[in-house]
Amino acid sequence: MKQPRGFERYSDAGVLLVCLLLRSLYGLKQAAFDWYVTLSKLLEELGFSRSDIDLAVFIFDKLERDGRRVICIIVWHVDDGLGGCNSRYFLNWVKGKIGERFGISDLGPVSLYLGIEIERRRETREAWIHQESYIDHVCDEYRMGEANPVSLPMDPNHPFGVDTDVFPSVPDLEHAYKKIVGELTYLATCSRPDIAQTVQRLAQQCAHAEPRHFAAAKRVLRYLKGTRSLHIHYGNPNVNHLPYAYSDSDWATCPADRVSVSGYIWFYYGGPVAHASKKQHTLALSSTEAEYMALSACVQEGLWLRSALLSLNQTPPLPFVVQADNTGAVSLSTSPVNHPRTKHIDIRYHFLREHVSKGVFDLRWIPTHQNVADVLTKPLPRASFQGHRTGLSLVPR
Repeated sequence: MKQPRGFERYSDAGVLLVCLLLRSLYGLKQAAFDWYVTLSKLLEELGFSRSDIDLAVFIFDKLERDGRRVICIIVWHVDDGLGGCNSRYFLNWVKGKIGERFGISDLGPVSLYLGIEIERRRETREAWIHQESYIDHVCDEYRMGEANPVSLPMDPNHPFGVDTDVFPSVPDLEHAYKKIVGELTYLATCSRPDIAQTVQRLAQQCAHAEPRHFAAAKRVLRYLKGTRSLHIHYGNPNVNHLPYAYSDSDWATCPADRVSVSGYIWFYYGGPVAHASKKQHTLALSSTEAEYMALSACVQEGLWLRSALLSLNQTPPLPFVVQADNTGAVSLSTSPVNHPRTKHIDIRYHFLREHVSKGVFDLRWIPTHQNVADVLTKPLPRASFQGHRTGLSLVPR
């Protein structure tokens, strides 16, 4: 490490010396990895095994001497840990061991983790997650606390306004725009899938942001302000608790490059656990081809979800149901027949046929108005958007 300025020492030959570090210092590039290795060794000494699916998840699943099966799962992010166990005695023992080595603050039953607020109803095994406080913080940061709310995160007719609109200039626009898009991305990823498509559109403008793009981002804050009470609901007794998904795609709606947008969302215990709104890598020559590529991305995420559940010793029944609104794409996925109109499709998208034939996935057609993934592909009119938002298990509480 370079010596602190003003405290430099030199060798007898007049060469500037450097410091040999005996321990990692907070803030250095390798310090986070050294901390992770140290924590991993401790948890392994306590009998935990590290998940191969997510390296920040540690699992303890063993039989005690009295025959009881103890299951404990710990999730760790930097210096914030979250643990769950079916034995309060064992969990307290683990927390005590970690506290002896590093010192920890035990905050009790979880109510806030990484800016995500968690509410539970133990007697019915229901849970809700939301980010009301974070939304309030971001709105106050941009002086939007008293702004009038809007019903849609993006105008479906004029996403970035019309050419005659005049927008105020923004100091240091490039930095300010990337910052607000980053804050919106965190919300879209954690608890607000209803703004994922809008944030995806905004993120494409980071390299050449204009005041109209910044105004569109602030419109999302107005939408969030009016819908801050929406919570993702898990464990609803009236819905399917098994894993299932919706997949959709638009077709060549981007006027700049005509690349389609894939959207999919996976549900487990009635709430979304994985979703994406992403531009495809290649141009689709038809809506069937675009939907087929979207199904491929959805199935890839489904394979990861299945592996994650298996690593937690959960064996959900197969097949996983994937629903799409394009009959051609569903037929192409379930029928391994070459056709002149599809023979040019890259083999990387055909792998889902194999998993469908093995019975891992069951592809089904549904009407467009029932496909909630439609909200992840393009701006929708108010009625359609609000209907799909409810289908995302986003409900007021």
